Parts: sequence; C-alpha cells; structure tokens
Amino acid sequence: MKSKMYRVLPLLLIACLLAGCSNQVNTSEAAAKELLKKPIEAPVPPSISFKCHHNTEAQDDALVNQFIDEFNKPELEILDALLSAAKDTELATGELPDQEFSLELRVLNRLMKKANALIDEYKGQEEKYIAISSAALATEKRYQLLAGSGGDNSILPKLAAWAKEIAAKYLKELKENHEYKNIHPILKITREASFLGADMDKYVNEELRNALKFKVEYTDKMNTGREWGFAYEVTGEAPLDLSLATTQISAFEGEGIGRYVSFMINELEGGEAVMDNIAETFPIHFVVDNFNPCESDTFNIYMDRFGLGSESITMIPEEPDIPPKTVTGPAVQGGTEYSFQGNKQGDLYKFTVDLNNGNKNAADKTFTASNERVDVELTLKLIHTP
Repeated sequence: MKSKMYRVLPLLLIACLLAGCSNQVNTSEAAAKELLKKPIEAPVPPSISFKCHHNTEAQDDALVNQFIDEFNKPELEILDALLSAAKDTELATGELPDQEFSLELRVLNRLMKKANALIDEYKGQEEKYIAISSAALATEKRYQLLAGSGGDNSILPKLAAWAKEIAAKYLKELKENHEYKNIHPILKITREASFLGADMDKYVNEELRNALKFKVEYTDKMNTGREWGFAYEVTGEAPLDLSLATTQISAFEGEGIGRYVSFMINELEGGEAVMDNIAETFPIHFVVDNFNPCESDTFNIYMDRFGLGSESITMIPEEPDIPPKTVTGPAVQGGTEYSFQGNKQGDLYKFTVDLNNGNKNAADKTFTASNERVDVELTLKLIHTP
C-alpha cells in the first residue's frame, strides 16, 4: 500500500504541474490577445541634450531609465509572462506550446511600432533622441533574440538616419555659428550613426575635418627701453592640424611663419637706424591643448619662439664723419622669453586663454609684461577658419 502511494504521488504532482502550466499559458495568452486589441500608447520622452551634459549624466540616466520603464508597459510584462509560461511548459513536457513564438512576437511588435511612432513624431527634436533611441535599441535587441533578426521591422535604419541628421545640424552650427561646444557631441552622435549602420566615413574624414580648421595668430610688440631703445612689432601665424584619430579631440598643432612688421628707435635725434634683416622670416611652431569646450572655459596655446635668432641693426649717425655701427642680438626672442620665463615648459612657452564660444576668434587674449629690460605686449588668437 505504501509503495503504491509513492508511485501515485509523482503522477499527481506532474498532473498538477501540467494543470498549472496550462492555466498559466491560458492566462498569459488571454492577456496578450486582449492587449493586441487595444490602441498603442506611448509616453512622452524626456528632453536630454547631447551638448555638454556631463554635469547631469546621473540625472539624465535616471530620466532615461524611468522613460524606458514607462515605454515597456504593459507589453513587456505580458511578454515576460508568455515566455515564462512557455519555459515552464517546456520543463514539464519537453515541448514548447508555440515553437514559432507567434503571439510573443506580436506583442513585441507592438513595442517596435511604438518605437517607430515615437521616432516619426519627434524626429525634428534632437533632445528626444537619447531617450527614444535607448528604448528603441532595447526593443530591437529583444526582437532579434526572439525572431533571429529585426527584418523589415528593424528600427535601426530610422535611428541611423535621425542620428545623421542631428550630426549634420550640429556641424552646420559649428561651421556657421562657431559653436565649439558641438565638437564632442558631433563625434558622439557620428559614432552612434555608424553603429546603427549609416556610412559616416566621408562625413568624419572630410566634412567634420574641414569644419574643424583653425589657425593661430600672434603679435609681439616689444620696447627695449622706456625713453630710448629699440621698438619692434613681430607677427606670425600657422594653420592647425586637428587630428580625428582619437575620440578625445583636445590637442592639435601647426607649423607657420613669423615676420617683422616694423622696427624703430624711440626718440632718436638725428640719423637713422635700419634693421638689416627685417625681411627675414622664421619658422614657428604652435600647439593647442585642453581644447574641450564642454568641460573647460579655457585652453592652452604653446609656441616655440617669438622672433629671429638675431636681429642685425645698423645705426647711421647724422654726422657724416661718424661711421655707421651695426649691432646684433636676439632682442625680441631674448626680451620676450625673459618677460615670460615663468611660462616656459620644456622647449615651449605656455599661455592659457579664455574660450570664446560662438565667436570666430575662439581666443583673443593679450599678455603684458614690464621689467627692467623690456616692455612686452603679446597677443594670441585662435581663429576658426572652416
């Protein structure tokens, strides 16, 4: 009697398990079919800017997660119930109730349609992209896991096109309005568009690179004396090469030419003074770093020199019996270097400038120094030349 009871109990447990599975399947399928009769409703996505939002990332992530939870209701809850019932049935019987997951895919397709509807509605508002794309990509991934691919229902082409439009808009603002705070957002949305399937190679290697052209200009006005002395004005410029090889665009450099604009002797009475090699030019090297408009309102300009290795000056007295005298020396280089010796870092001289977002002159700052040897007025400009 006892042994028969032990044999009957497993059969009863299996019967109860099967009955439970059947009830679970029936309940979840009924809920799914009822849902499929209803119109699709989507929540309003939060507005989150691509532009310099690193200070609000935690807050933005919370908004996105909350939106995704709302977006997934009630479809995901019913989908999970269907999949759970299918799993329990498989464990009990070794067979899935629906090998094709047709009902599950119909429920999941509602989420795909919901994502597509949101893209269509908000495509002109780039601040809605982050929330919508996060929910849409999660839905696409679920659909691919269940169906094998997104197929004709795939959301990726629409998202890719939207991302490319945002990149183009930000690029236009960068080129025309000198909106430097768009640089890193452009890179981010460009990478996103590439990930989604858009061909962005030409965009990155040509259009973006052309939009990120700059040059450095400098002017060095120096007096070697307050009442009597040599006065020089030297200028120089160099186009900068901004590398797109890394995701962090913050440093670039360039080679240029410096030249002497004018030379004179202050309060010279009689005679004249001539700078013999005033037409001679010299190479000059610039480096810009910490150019990250989203995180800093300043950046650095480095230069390797200020003037010629030596100026040759011939002083010709008014009296004909006094012979001309020629003096040589690196007055501009030596005097300016002496005045800004605290700025020297290795072989370069570092100057920190303010970022002028929205201005063609991304920087325009004058540094002055006055000491026992010279008075110096050094102006540095970073000019946007797309």
